[in-house]
Amino acid sequence: MDLTHIHCLAVLLHTHTDGRFASAQTALMLQEETIRRNERERKIMTDKLTNLERSLNSTDTEKKQLQDRVVKLKNVSHRYSFLYIFS
Repeated sequence: MDLTHIHCLAVLLHTHTDGRFASAQTALMLQEETIRRNERERKIMTDKLTNLERSLNSTDTEKKQLQDRVVKLKNVSHRYSFLYIFS
């Protein structure tokens, strides 16, 4: 094997190694971008869940207040019915 042939083999090996390194680097960049996108989506979903929980708590509070009003109105209605019967 002469020096020119050895040099050509070294260049081919270097080119092949550089290509594999570039491919690995590209794959790593894509994985990192996927991780960042997933983290953004997770944050969005966490925020949505938090907002839904707040809305549910608010709705539960409003429901309880309305139920209390219904009970009070029924009591008032029963009192008036009772008074009407005995008048």
